[in-house]
Amino acid sequence: MWHVYGGASIIGLFLAIYAIWHKKPPVDVITLLEEELRLPISTINLVSMSGQRIFYDVSNCASELAGRIDEKAGNYEQALKASAKGRFEDAKRFLTAAEQDNLVEKVKILEQRGIIEFRSGLPLLAAELFEKARTLNPERLDICNAEVVALSNAGKYERAIKQASAVLEMADLRFGNSSLEYATALNNLACIYVRQGRYTEAEPIHLQAISIRENALGAIHPDFANSLHNLASLYHEIGRFQDAGKLYARALEIDESLVKPNPLSVANDLQGLASVYFSRGMFDDSERLIRKTIEIREAILGPNHLSVAYALSGMVALLIKFARFKEAEELCKRVLQIKEISLGKKHPDVANSLRDFALLYARQGRFHEAEPLFKRALDISTTSLGEKHPDVASGLNDLAANYYSQGLIEKAKPLFQQALEIRTENFGSEHVLVAMILNNIGDSDRALCHFKESELNFRRALEIYMAALGPMSLDVANVLNNLGALYHSQYRYEEAKPLFRRALEIRIAVLWAMHPDVANSLNNLAGLLFDLKSYNDAAAYYLQAIEILEKSAPDHPALKDMRKYYSKSQTLTVQQNNEIQ
Repeated sequence: MWHVYGGASIIGLFLAIYAIWHKKPPVDVITLLEEELRLPISTINLVSMSGQRIFYDVSNCASELAGRIDEKAGNYEQALKASAKGRFEDAKRFLTAAEQDNLVEKVKILEQRGIIEFRSGLPLLAAELFEKARTLNPERLDICNAEVVALSNAGKYERAIKQASAVLEMADLRFGNSSLEYATALNNLACIYVRQGRYTEAEPIHLQAISIRENALGAIHPDFANSLHNLASLYHEIGRFQDAGKLYARALEIDESLVKPNPLSVANDLQGLASVYFSRGMFDDSERLIRKTIEIREAILGPNHLSVAYALSGMVALLIKFARFKEAEELCKRVLQIKEISLGKKHPDVANSLRDFALLYARQGRFHEAEPLFKRALDISTTSLGEKHPDVASGLNDLAANYYSQGLIEKAKPLFQQALEIRTENFGSEHVLVAMILNNIGDSDRALCHFKESELNFRRALEIYMAALGPMSLDVANVLNNLGALYHSQYRYEEAKPLFRRALEIRIAVLWAMHPDVANSLNNLAGLLFDLKSYNDAAAYYLQAIEILEKSAPDHPALKDMRKYYSKSQTLTVQQNNEIQ
C-alpha cells in the first residue's frame, strides 16, 4: 500500500518577463529581447500554471508599444534590462529613479513592479500592483490578465475568476467572441478552473479556445499548439493519459514543423509527453524525452537557468523511481542551488525543491533527515503565500505523511486534518485534492484501528474521485486498494477480494503492464489469497509481482517479503496437494 505524498501533479512553474517596451523599431525590440533573455520572442510568457501557458506573448504587443519611451527614460530601460536578467533589486532601484524622473507613465511603473514581485515569489503583492495599474488604464487587457495570473497563483481563486470573467466580457465587447483576445481570456479562465479542480467546466472552455485559434490561425501555428498543450495538461491532471499523450504529441509535431521552430516550445512539449510516459510507468521513454528537454534548454539558456532546473526535477522523479538515490540527491542539490541563486532562499518555488529533497530522503527511509526539510519548506510557503494557501496544505500533508511512515500516527493525523481544512476552504468539499487527504486520514484511522472512521473516509474519497475523474482513474484504484486492505485487516476477505481485483484491472488498463503499482496490486491480491488458503493462486500472483519488480525496480524493499511468501505458497501448495491425494 503506497502512502500519498504531495499535492497536484507537479510539472513546475515557468517564469519569464511578458512585456518590454524599447525605443528601437519593433524588429530591433525582438532582437534585443532574444539577446537579453536568450529566448525566442514567441516563448516569453509571464507564467505557466501546472504546465499551462496562460498569458499574452510579447509579440502581441511589441509592435504596438515599441518606440514609445522617450530617449531620456534611461532609468526605465535599465530597469527592464535588470528585471529580464533576474536582478530584481537593481530593477526596483531603477524603477524608483524612473518614477522620480517623471518621464514614464505611472501605469508602466506599477506594471513592472508587479512583474518583479511576481517573479520574486510574491504573487499577492504583484496582484495588488497590477490592480493599481489596471485602475489607471482599464483598457489594457494584458495588465488585466496579469492580475488574473497573480491572483490565481496567490490562491485567490474566487477573485481571479471574477477578474477573468470581467476580462472575458471586455474582450467580447471590444473584439468579439471569435477573436484571439477572447480565446486568450477563455484560456486563462479554464486554467483557473483546472487549479480549482473544476475539470468538467474547464474542458469545454479549453476546447472553445482551441476552436477559435484554429479558425483564426490555422492548424499549423504555435498558439494553436499552445492551446493543445494546455488541454493535454488538463487531461494529464485527471488521469486521461492516452488523450494527454496524443495532444502533447500533436503539439510537438506542430512546433517542430514550423518554418522557424522554437526549440523551447519543442522542449515544453517534450517535457509534457515525458510526464505522461512517467505517469503510465513507461520510464525508459520518459527518461529519453526528459534528457532531450534538458539538452535543449541547456544549449539555449545555459546550465543554470530556471527552466533547466524544472526539467532536472523531472529527472529526479525518474531517478527516485529507479532507486538511483545517489544520482537523484546530486540533481536535487543542483536544482535547489539554481533556484536559490535565481529566486532567493525564501521563494515558494524553492520550497517545492526542498519538498522534493525531503521526499527523496523519505523514500529511502531517512525520515529524520527529511523532517527539517519538510518543515523549512512549510515555513517558506506559509510566510510567502499565507497560511491558507494550497501549497501550505501540501506541505502539511507531506510532513504528516513523513510522521505516518515512522508510525507516529498521533502526530500525523492533526496535520492531515489541518491540510484538509485548508483544501476544503480553497477548493470546496468535492475536489480531488480533498479526496487525497481523506484517503490519507482513512489510512491513519486504519492504523489506529478506528475502522469505522477509516471506512467512511475511504468511501468519501472514492465518491469524490469517481465523480471527478471517472471509474478508470488511478486515484480510484488507489482508494479501492486501501479499502481492500482495510477489509483484509478486519478478516472481511470476500469483501476485500473484488476491490483488489478492480484496482488491479484499472492499473493494468491505465499503466504500463510492468509498472510497480501493478506489482503492488498483485502482491495485495496474493496476500489475500494466501490467507484464504488458496496457496497455488497466491503463488502465481506473487511470481507475477516479483517478475515485474525485478525488471522495473530491482532494489524495491517489497521484493524480500514477496520472495519469502512465494516460497511459502509453493511449499503449502505441495502440502495441500498431498493431503488431497
